[in-house]
Amino acid sequence: MSTEARLRLGIVGTGNIGKAYAMAVGPSPLISLTAVCDTNDDERHAMGVTTGAAEFDSHESLADSGLCDGVIVATPPSTHAAVTVDCLERGLDVLCEKPFTLNLETACQMFEAAATEDRLLAMASKFRYVSDVAQARDLIRSGIVGKPTVVSVTFAGHVDMSTRWNSVAAVSGGGVLIDNGTHAVDIIRYLVGPIRRVSAMRGRSERSGGVENTAIILAETDCRTIASADVSWSISPHNESYAVVHGTEGTITVGWSGSFHRPADGGDWVPFGHGYSKMAALRQNVENFANARWGHEALRISTADALASVSVIEGAYRAIDSRAWVDINEDAWAPSSDRNSVVGRAG
Repeated sequence: MSTEARLRLGIVGTGNIGKAYAMAVGPSPLISLTAVCDTNDDERHAMGVTTGAAEFDSHESLADSGLCDGVIVATPPSTHAAVTVDCLERGLDVLCEKPFTLNLETACQMFEAAATEDRLLAMASKFRYVSDVAQARDLIRSGIVGKPTVVSVTFAGHVDMSTRWNSVAAVSGGGVLIDNGTHAVDIIRYLVGPIRRVSAMRGRSERSGGVENTAIILAETDCRTIASADVSWSISPHNESYAVVHGTEGTITVGWSGSFHRPADGGDWVPFGHGYSKMAALRQNVENFANARWGHEALRISTADALASVSVIEGAYRAIDSRAWVDINEDAWAPSSDRNSVVGRAG
């Protein structure tokens, strides 16, 4: 694809995830990073110098510059809705980093703005673009493990969030549950389908500014699969796998360095995939966004997927407060036709 056909992309937010996106899209033949934005002068300038992109101190000035076709919103979650809607209304397509937003009401407002402006809006969720996860989904659908019975996901490690915005609930929306839990929920849904009800418990909150730094999510899917997710910033289980699917006929493990499956009656583990690459996953996520904008392929993360990620996490927090199971009714808000599945727009 020629340089002229590349998607002209801006990044709003030059923190850790913004830097990762800049590194990931640099080698892409589909993307040209043309602008970066942050209110932090030093961070913004450092990325501008590194990438050669134009620098802006507000998302409004970036959007009005005419230098971008779309933006990645990589700011703290409490700002996602306002920044996204502003950019949509200024004619840009938007790829919004997870967690998509703090509640279902604002998530719906974001998609309503996208529909009104006839722009593309998508949630970024890198694990959908890890090839091992996609291969595990294909294996499950092939019937190699029979009917999925139990799914477990683990994202845990010692991370000091006490001095970061993640520990400020008004900015982050919560602690590790909304942070790592969003990835866990999306993987569960991607592998075994929609979640019908959810429960959760939070652990102690030392060293995390009062938000939860350990939590467990329990869920039941529409196909009656039992799912669990262990998420923590304060324990390191050193698991080789971050997702395990047990079915009536076998088991699949999805790991950091490689993945495996084997039948229920034992036998050798059969390897597949190549493990986890953050840069590759981020790049493929953005390239999928670019190709969807041009109408070349569907978004791997649909509007319904994005809304579900917000709804299930919101339900998990309600479950913690109520100490009860919370029903998740995706039919109540899932769009009848997803206008963001394929958007054939060249300009």
